[in-house]
Amino acid sequence: MLRAMLVLFGMLMAAVEPALGEAQAVPSAVAAAPAGVWRGKVTAEAGVEYDTNISRAQSESAATEPGDETPRSSPLLRALGSGEVAYFGARQRLRLRLAAGGKVFFLPTAQDQNIGVVQLGYEHGAQLSSVRLLGVVDYYDALQAPATLAASRDFRSLAAGGRLAGARPLGSAHSMDGALDVGGLFFFYKPDPSLTFIGPTLSSRVGVRLHAGDPDLGHDFDLGLSARGDYRGYLFGRTDVFVQVGGSASWQGPLLVQLGYTAQLNLSNLSSESYQRHLVLAKLAFRLPGELYVTLKGQLNLLQGAPRLFVPVGNIDDDNRSLAMLDIERPLPRGFALSARYTGYFGLPLDGALGVQYQRHTIYLGMSYALRLPRRS
Repeated sequence: MLRAMLVLFGMLMAAVEPALGEAQAVPSAVAAAPAGVWRGKVTAEAGVEYDTNISRAQSESAATEPGDETPRSSPLLRALGSGEVAYFGARQRLRLRLAAGGKVFFLPTAQDQNIGVVQLGYEHGAQLSSVRLLGVVDYYDALQAPATLAASRDFRSLAAGGRLAGARPLGSAHSMDGALDVGGLFFFYKPDPSLTFIGPTLSSRVGVRLHAGDPDLGHDFDLGLSARGDYRGYLFGRTDVFVQVGGSASWQGPLLVQLGYTAQLNLSNLSSESYQRHLVLAKLAFRLPGELYVTLKGQLNLLQGAPRLFVPVGNIDDDNRSLAMLDIERPLPRGFALSARYTGYFGLPLDGALGVQYQRHTIYLGMSYALRLPRRS
């Protein structure tokens, strides 16, 4: 699997480099980019991690049914490479992003958790007066080594549709933007096809940015609202209506403070599959002497549903649990950076008798590289 990941990464870089070779000088702000220019970015990240619960199992006392997993720990190698190309023309907008990576575990008892990921994002559309009309495709595929049903997390998702987006200034220092997406969503859960669904999806968002003080060193306030609705048809007579609404507020000055709230409601024709979830987010980021950038993040995941309820995930690191994270990064010359990260996932009393017994801790140390083309002077 590691060899396959390296081959995918090589193909990714080969696909990105020819397009980037035609790049011209581009300002840092995308919205201010002059017409008819290419912009690109290549990133790579690799490091070692220790995971105390590699298959996201409950505690040993909660393993009450045949086939239940119990917590296993292991060190692992994590790697990810990505490339992005964007074109800004007088009438056209195009953005393509490819990423490949995965996790390889060191211990023989953890080989069933080896997993690779391929991800594709594509946007292409036209600028029509003050709005943009775009076609959008997002594809995600997780490829896991053979494992038991309880220890499998690999899935495939595909979203495609159209987007209407626009932005306008509010005075000299403020702005507003928004988007409306209409399309379809396909989610294929490989360990259990009965949890596979397909259906239409509709989402919208609106954001306001306010600026105070010095144009370059002042304060930015960002406010955002979002909403989404899906109709999900499953393979075996199940239908769900999924609704999500959320809001966020952030302030960026000498430090970054962000607060967010999201509510999700899933109404199923099978009562055992209905649930509601509330996500409360708090994030703080700041800089310390010695070029150390610190990020603290906490999220409460309050889920109300039947025991052992399956909630679809969006990537291989999603845990559907409350979490606490500490990330420290130290930039190095020529686009490199060192990072150290701790993430803890926890069950809460509101999660029920089984959920409260859940714990998972990860510690990561790695190096990253980012190259923007054309290079900034």
